[in-house]
Amino acid sequence: MFPEIKFSEENYLDFMIKLLVALGPMCLLGRVHLGNLDQNIPITLQTLLILLPAVIFGWRVGLSAVIGYLVLGGVGLPVFANGSSGWSHFEGATGGCLIAFAIAAFAVGVLAEMLKTPRAIMGFILLTVGHLVIQLLGYMWMSGVGATDEPPYAFLMRTAPPSFVKVAIGTLVIITMGRIIDRRKQAKA
Repeated sequence: MFPEIKFSEENYLDFMIKLLVALGPMCLLGRVHLGNLDQNIPITLQTLLILLPAVIFGWRVGLSAVIGYLVLGGVGLPVFANGSSGWSHFEGATGGCLIAFAIAAFAVGVLAEMLKTPRAIMGFILLTVGHLVIQLLGYMWMSGVGATDEPPYAFLMRTAPPSFVKVAIGTLVIITMGRIIDRRKQAKA
């Protein structure tokens, strides 16, 4: 978490700005479809964009942004993969992943606040944990609705490569942010 990032001295205004900074990329870039692992699992930037705000700003902003994102997509804004939307996405094969977004953002945000140093290795670990939570809960949901009959290990091995690419990108973002903040601190000193 980066407590140094403040947009306003007023807590409520700072929270609202951070919420918009987190929600904007989710809505604009989360819909970008990069391909499919199979018919049921699109490769998008959603998981990265869901987890980064929780790591950077903490669980309150991260969870609030994810809930906002899910509600916006549910009521019809085209923010889900391929620009889709609607409550039906919560019932189908990807419903577990969508619900897991909120759980993962909360878990990663709480861990980021506890650890106080989500840079490099810690950022990598937090993003990996978040992706695993999403994948495991998504798999359990898919199994429950009959969308997959493959073993959990096979599912995780199939979904791991795109997740690790997103973890690597997120870790680079965290490292870059940390360096920028450190340089600004040094310049002020």
